[in-house]
Amino acid sequence: MTGKRRFGTIARGLLVVAALALLPLAGLGLGQGPRTVVAQAAAQDSLWAGSIAGYVACANPSSPSSLAGCFSSYLPFVSNESFPTVATDGVNVYFATELTGGYSCPIADLVPNCSRTFIGPFPGGGSVAVTAIAAADGQVWIGQDDGQIFRCSATIPFVQNPSQLPSGCVLLDDAVERSVDSLLLANGRLYAGLGWAERNQQKNGILWSCDPQAVNSCENLDLYGDTTANSLAAGGGYLWAGLDNGIIWRCDLNAVNACADWESAGYPVESISYDGEGTLYAAIQGKRNSVGTGVIWSCPVAAADRCSSVLSNVNGASVAAGAGGVFSSTWTGLNFGTSAYTAASSNLDQANLLYVPAGGVTGVGGVSVALQGGKWADKLGKRCTARGKGLKGSVQVTGPGGHDKTVAVNLCALAKGGSVKETFDLLDQGTYTVKAATTNWKKRFGGSGSVTVDPDRTSKVKVRLTRSGAGK
Repeated sequence: MTGKRRFGTIARGLLVVAALALLPLAGLGLGQGPRTVVAQAAAQDSLWAGSIAGYVACANPSSPSSLAGCFSSYLPFVSNESFPTVATDGVNVYFATELTGGYSCPIADLVPNCSRTFIGPFPGGGSVAVTAIAAADGQVWIGQDDGQIFRCSATIPFVQNPSQLPSGCVLLDDAVERSVDSLLLANGRLYAGLGWAERNQQKNGILWSCDPQAVNSCENLDLYGDTTANSLAAGGGYLWAGLDNGIIWRCDLNAVNACADWESAGYPVESISYDGEGTLYAAIQGKRNSVGTGVIWSCPVAAADRCSSVLSNVNGASVAAGAGGVFSSTWTGLNFGTSAYTAASSNLDQANLLYVPAGGVTGVGGVSVALQGGKWADKLGKRCTARGKGLKGSVQVTGPGGHDKTVAVNLCALAKGGSVKETFDLLDQGTYTVKAATTNWKKRFGGSGSVTVDPDRTSKVKVRLTRSGAGK
């Protein structure tokens, strides 16, 4: 699948980084990378939408009535051949059509004052199409259906059918036969959902993890078989993927081959969006080419297989968490929460949505845990070196939204006054409890602490392991 809606289907890689930019607290989710905080000049929430008809922005989109008035008019694209992908870097919103370039729209203007800009495809002339974009710090990452990913300045003038890559663009990596169906910036990485190479059905679809600045740095994070990732999101300490085979995947941000099924919809998961408060929303397409068989889901990230319907009997195309709920577009119109209205007059049904909070787009928070020992740890030398057994331990972080994550650590570095450090990224705002303990030693040592996580900041906490802290 190449991110294109054709023959009545909704198959695309949408929302890309928008799936994070929608978050009131989690923002772009840039993690350990460029955690820029960009204050939005407009003191209003805004919802941006792009469809085959054109694009529009709505100020304070708090109710179906306000949305209906806003979406009654729109600005058309130069060509109506595609459903655009959409992303933001906190200053501008970017729309990229498949074949005819892109648009840059200042967030502060709200009533779109957009200009043409180069956001692919390359080469031009209709041989390839843009299928996914991501944006941050004045740069745009462009994914195409030929497998190429470019990193470009967001201010490159529009070029019609370029035969040479414009100055300011570099080829970041090339997936060759696999289409790039979704892109996401999070945790200082660029994640890419790659299709399964329809021209060679023996090739699995791949989830890539890339250094967003380094050429040819992409590596396999996991394989999801003969399907693709239509949408990616991050939050609650994990990476999430909405797969075309109907599965919502939960993945570790860094560990290879650590993704697992979180929920099964039975039909394509077209779009996912995390709200920064423990809920993942999903747009489920439903039966191919059959109107009214899909659903909009609300899924608590604290537990698997707990999704419930926000809207039923719809064909979900896109979701955008925001304003205390979820905006969704379907085959029949646009909705907020459980309230639906049609937008047939403006032809903005099936629009790709992007919510930008009034406070601006910020980075998410994290926790850096430093474990410390004592005199007992000075005796670890023989165990950790001569015997080679090491000293296994665990660090558990629990907090808002049912967050509960445990990682294994080697405590040998505690010897001679050393420390063991572990970082937990993409955490929602709130207070977290940290617990640590030895796990493979008859002498039990443990400790605990608490820490407050704020947006765009990595909070630090020290935990000293003692005999009394291990409990019974």
